Amino acid sequence: MAQTVDGPDVKWKMAAWGKRRAVTEGMELLAKHVKDRTGGKFTITIGYGTLGGEKELLDLVSKGALEASLICSSYHPDKQPGLTVLDLPFLPLPDYRVQWDVHEAVHKHPFIQGEMAKWNATLFSSQLLAVPARAADLESVACHVSYGGETRILQARPVVSPYGVAVEKVGSYFLFRVVFQKEPADLAAIKVYVLAAKDSGPTPIHQATHAYPPLLVEAAPWGFTGLNHVYEPLRDGELSYWCEWLGELRDSRSAGQQQ
Repeated sequence: MAQTVDGPDVKWKMAAWGKRRAVTEGMELLAKHVKDRTGGKFTITIGYGTLGGEKELLDLVSKGALEASLICSSYHPDKQPGLTVLDLPFLPLPDYRVQWDVHEAVHKHPFIQGEMAKWNATLFSSQLLAVPARAADLESVACHVSYGGETRILQARPVVSPYGVAVEKVGSYFLFRVVFQKEPADLAAIKVYVLAAKDSGPTPIHQATHAYPPLLVEAAPWGFTGLNHVYEPLRDGELSYWCEWLGELRDSRSAGQQQ
């Protein structure tokens, strides 16, 4: 690429951690771009783990020891609490374009800009990786489990064997478990278990089996399981749950429900 900008010699130090990898290729491209466009007068030296630890890079930018850096807000949430909104699970970001637009909108929000100003820094862009091409790679189940006035979202991804799937404690009495198995084909299913945590050991009190992939109706308010209620036999309490499919939609007009 030919030189298009003339100016003084500028040298920047930009930090990252780990090795050069997919998420740092944007930094490498930027360094090449400014060098080419300025005829080598603007150079960016990228240090992989040589310019500071990942938890101190924002401090080094703030002090002027670095001109730029890759940062990860989840490494120091106390420094950028607002920016950690992008780390929340189950954000509805179905593709790269939506993900980019959401990140850009967050970066431009006055609260986030004020947060960065405290560190004498400005966000340039997010280093986003492309969404996997195969939708099957993204398949998962999210179960909304409510008990005692609180709702939790428990996510399950495909497993090779059901025996290693742990139970999740819900309150002091219930145990919740989702087994999502795709292979072998004759065992493919999504199974939901609710157990009672008795002194004598976990006791199954509810189990439901759904086909893989599940039969879905886009307008259904309670996912592919419907809204289920499970009652405590001793304490007269109630757990409710429903599960949604986070994968490709199976056409309800051309497939039968298996239960």
